[in-house]
Amino acid sequence: MWHGELYVNTVGVLAGKGRYGQVWRGSYQGESVAVKIFSSHAESTWWRECAIYSTVMLRHENILAFIAADTVSRVTSSTQLWLVTRYHHLGSLYDFLHQHTITSAVELLRLMESTAAGLTHLHAEIVGTQVLSLFLPHDAVHSASSVSQAVITSDLFVCLFITIW
Repeated sequence: MWHGELYVNTVGVLAGKGRYGQVWRGSYQGESVAVKIFSSHAESTWWRECAIYSTVMLRHENILAFIAADTVSRVTSSTQLWLVTRYHHLGSLYDFLHQHTITSAVELLRLMESTAAGLTHLHAEIVGTQVLSLFLPHDAVHSASSVSQAVITSDLFVCLFITIW
């Protein structure tokens, strides 16, 4: 969990909308980030996602990289609940597959292998802790297997992200 002031510059390009809020493209320490701004009615979901993403054992090259989380007060609106992750400009796997034709077996295998690696990591038993078993419900792992719950990296690897229902 982020403790302190989170300075995200130029939050202003809407990247997507979902059940619990909107995702905006922003800039943090010179890097493009995705800022998921949760609706106020989804505070418990925000807390759970923050707890999951800040778990060290969840870090993996095929899981969306967590950067920070914070509550942000705005003069023009109520307090916002932010979850900041790495931004991937190619977007979701779903959008990518609908907008591009996979022309080589190498690209197809890269997408499949990276998806499988992420799912394997989410299903792996973590010895010595119960953090994930307390916070990560079975449905959340399976929601990550949806093509709308994955983003494509610039080198055509898949990164899964988790949404708590």
